[in-house]
Amino acid sequence: MADIDKTRINPVTADDGTPVRSRNSGVALIDEGNALEEAGCIAEAMARYDAAVQADPRCARAHLNRGNILAGDKVEEARAAYQLAISCDPHYAAAHLNLGNLNYRTGEYELALRNYQAAIGIRSDFADAFVGMGNALDSLGRSAEAAASYERALVISPDSAGIHLNLGVLATAQGRHEDAANSLRRAVEISPDFAQAHHQLGIVLSKLQEFDAAEASLDRASSLDPESVEILRDLTNIFLSRGKSVEALRLIVRLLERVGTPSIKSAFASCATRTSFRTNDPQIRAALTTAIIEPWGPPHELCRPALSLIMLDQRIARCVRLANE
Repeated sequence: MADIDKTRINPVTADDGTPVRSRNSGVALIDEGNALEEAGCIAEAMARYDAAVQADPRCARAHLNRGNILAGDKVEEARAAYQLAISCDPHYAAAHLNLGNLNYRTGEYELALRNYQAAIGIRSDFADAFVGMGNALDSLGRSAEAAASYERALVISPDSAGIHLNLGVLATAQGRHEDAANSLRRAVEISPDFAQAHHQLGIVLSKLQEFDAAEASLDRASSLDPESVEILRDLTNIFLSRGKSVEALRLIVRLLERVGTPSIKSAFASCATRTSFRTNDPQIRAALTTAIIEPWGPPHELCRPALSLIMLDQRIARCVRLANE
């Protein structure tokens, strides 16, 4: 099943706020940088933010935006930029949030928690900071406090599908599957195209043995995110648990195209041994041929499913009948 930490939604990186305005042309440069960043011109945007800092070294917003770009692959430089933004404007809630996000990402959960608490101390209605605090608390094993933080975020932003997802993920980890299902149903009701929520809902429904609904949720998740290996694996497991081996094999073939690991090949062979084919699927046929040649499992166990595929060729089936007669 999916990794819970990877499923949970993190607070978004803030790119604006209400810091003290720059005393000179820095604001215009930042606005130009924002437009360039939105257009995907990252280097040009960074040049504008650098120029804004040169125009006004105390411009907190320029330091924040520099940090947002640096956070992609230059963690320590991004951290320094966020800290500069905070030193320029200690009441800049967005800078505390983004520094928290960075510390959370690097596994420094206690530091992240303090950053989020600082942001909330400045803005008591900062839903993203409550979400971040919930994530940090959960990672520190303080799940009851995490749930309370998510609930506080939900009071501020009741129509946030991401917060409902986080509550669902937390409830799943605690074994409260009914509560998890309720939160996740609300998430997909708010955001019908939310692949992660459909995926997590499918996992929870399978634990509740609501297999029809679980299959529907996972199928929806796969249609929204067809490249996700995790969703394909979980949907495959549902098909296997329901005896739908042919459907499972079709998904495993898709997995083979993406990863092709020994475990996936072994899963194909194991599933194929339990399958008697009634339709000729060229992709499955090609995979089964390779499974026998390499082999991915004991070849003698793959003979029966291979014969069932061969016998779908009417010319061969006619020859076999004549031979038997």
